[in-house]
Amino acid sequence: MSIQAFTICSANYLAQAITLGDSLREHGPDWKFTIVLVDDPGSIRDVPIPRWISILPAEDIGIPEFQAMALRYNIIELSTAIKPFCFVWFFSQDTASEQVHYVDPDMMFFNDPEPLFRGLKEADMLLTPHHFSEIPHDNKFPRENLALNHGIYNLGYLGLRRTKSTDEMLSWWSSRLHSHCIIDLKEGYFVDQLWMNFVPIYYPGADICRHPGINIAYWNLHERTVLNDRELSYRGESWPLVLFHFSGFRPASPDRLTRADIRVGPREQPALVPMLEDYAKRLLANGYERLSLIESTYVSANRQAAEARKREFAKRHPMILLSRRLRQMVPEKLKLLLRA
Repeated sequence: MSIQAFTICSANYLAQAITLGDSLREHGPDWKFTIVLVDDPGSIRDVPIPRWISILPAEDIGIPEFQAMALRYNIIELSTAIKPFCFVWFFSQDTASEQVHYVDPDMMFFNDPEPLFRGLKEADMLLTPHHFSEIPHDNKFPRENLALNHGIYNLGYLGLRRTKSTDEMLSWWSSRLHSHCIIDLKEGYFVDQLWMNFVPIYYPGADICRHPGINIAYWNLHERTVLNDRELSYRGESWPLVLFHFSGFRPASPDRLTRADIRVGPREQPALVPMLEDYAKRLLANGYERLSLIESTYVSANRQAAEARKREFAKRHPMILLSRRLRQMVPEKLKLLLRA
């Protein structure tokens, strides 16, 4: 049986995606791996792509009104909005694949991904919660409101099996993300992820993955202790470390797990130190310094479209634009004086 894994990224995250693909090749050589590129393929023409990694431009998937989505969304929203459409494409194009697994580009395999395959042998959908147990109620980060605001489940990983229920879920999910894959926490939206809170309720075939070695990240290290790059401890038991999520990591600061100040990091768990150093080296070897500076084609298009709208507005409403410019010329001290 064919097993397909894929990730989604623009050119500036290609070093992470290649590193992920390399790790899957090492630990799951029978798995297929594709990078769905949310960018102009020409921007990576001179990037050496390993032969075991396929590149699929997002615009080739056949997403309805894709260009309109690209103009409506920022690059994070767009990259997450196309996820259900990618699942549909892989199931339709590779009829031999009974399972399709999505993995964020900033993740890495450290063991055989067989637990993911096994988890989908019975379930239709496999979800990973941000954490399994309560987080101490203190002033440290992260807190439980991380999951309340951003979703119970972290969609850095999502596994789906080819079933009627999965087809129904993808139809529902894609209809929501086509126009409502936005970041607006006040209105209850956080890209593709918050929608997943409904999935175990709407679709009984959904299962929650309770393997602590899958999707380990800074938001669940309060309950899991990394022992080395192959093993962790959870509730006194040893588990294989399968899939680690390096969310927010920057190779220029290999001593920090993420940019935020977190309750548990390398200082509290020293076994993370060599893992972070090794991951930084892998990213740099895969061209991180150059690739991370590439601006996505869709970011450029959005900026150009915004500038065009401003020019059109100026043509239609010259007096409004003039008054705005005059207000900008007034010194701040004078503004405060006039308000007094």
